[in-house]
Amino acid sequence: RLAEQRIQKDAKRTRARSNEDVEIERMSQWNEQAGNSSGGEASGRALALELEPAFESSISYNIGTLYMYSHAAAPLTDMLAAWVKSVQTGPRLAPWDQDPINKRVLAAGLRRHPRDKRLALTFNGRLAMGVLPMLQFTTSFTYFIHRERRESVGSFAYALHAIFGHGKDKLRKTFIFREAGVWHDPPAYYDPSRTFLTYSTALPSRTQLLAEGGFEIIQLQLAEFARAVRLAAALNRTLLLPRLRCGNAAMAYPCYAWYHRAMAYFGWAVSQRVNMPRVCPLYYWMAERALVDLAGKFPAVQVRESG
Repeated sequence: RLAEQRIQKDAKRTRARSNEDVEIERMSQWNEQAGNSSGGEASGRALALELEPAFESSISYNIGTLYMYSHAAAPLTDMLAAWVKSVQTGPRLAPWDQDPINKRVLAAGLRRHPRDKRLALTFNGRLAMGVLPMLQFTTSFTYFIHRERRESVGSFAYALHAIFGHGKDKLRKTFIFREAGVWHDPPAYYDPSRTFLTYSTALPSRTQLLAEGGFEIIQLQLAEFARAVRLAAALNRTLLLPRLRCGNAAMAYPCYAWYHRAMAYFGWAVSQRVNMPRVCPLYYWMAERALVDLAGKFPAVQVRESG
């Protein structure tokens, strides 16, 4: 009987608490469970990573995937209305919608959450916001450059937002998705009657150059790539794009190397530059528009991403 009374009291207490308090506790428990995991996968599922620290991540907010809670329907409705209004500049939309959304909506009254360091209060304190783990909800940068780090914690990417890829046109994003294996091409793209040419790049023999990396190591491999393009055209074959070696040095370029990292798993110091992966993503070295234009002039020049 006493146990039953305790249960009833606990239920009343829970109902009396605000929806926000309950949700904060749920998110905190989820973060704690993720933080206490040791890197493996449980029951065949990928490790659920922690939210990024929302307030400190404000410099790199970029809208990609949103999850909204129904109990916050009223302020969310107001926020979305403000969102729509922020990108309207007379009869036209803002040329870059991200800037007004960040400045006029998300950053409006932005401050740390008083009870959860992973959350921030936004929209003049009316909403609590968390930033999804950047190793799993990725940009081009965190998908490719942070691949080894993601795998080292036993996780995988749920989404790829093809931004921060040194370009934003449709062709650049198509190649990014193709390399990741998430782009759907028509059957003709996979014509089995086509023949292919593939090759492996020769790494420089100088140990210091290999260790330092940098543009020089890319240049050496690009010279081989140019020769391979000519050979594939002469043989009437489609060249499978090579996987170029980046070198081992930490990257100083692009300039967002330090703050577009997954902060929860890399720390905060600006001096902690991100190491380049062993294999460079295509967007880092390839001018796909130049290749397409070249194929327009010389139809024998055909390339495809490696499988």
